[in-house]
Amino acid sequence: MLKISYLEKLPFKGSIAGLRYLIKKNIVENNVSLLLCTYPDILCFEDTKEEEKNYKEFEYSDCGINESINYINTLLEKGNG
Repeated sequence: MLKISYLEKLPFKGSIAGLRYLIKKNIVENNVSLLLCTYPDILCFEDTKEEEKNYKEFEYSDCGINESINYINTLLEKGNG
């Protein structure tokens, strides 16, 4: 299981069923959140065009991690993977 302490140091990247994702700590104007980016499983994050990336924010907590994973699972169930 992914822990919030891991994200303090590094973003977490993965892929499943044609869907790639990146989960990272996001700081904007002293507000901390968890940022999930999903994108097609064609290229790595750095080489994927920005218009092909989808972003969603979650609370920066272990609960937020679980919500982001549930969101990925929902995308896969809908065939968006």
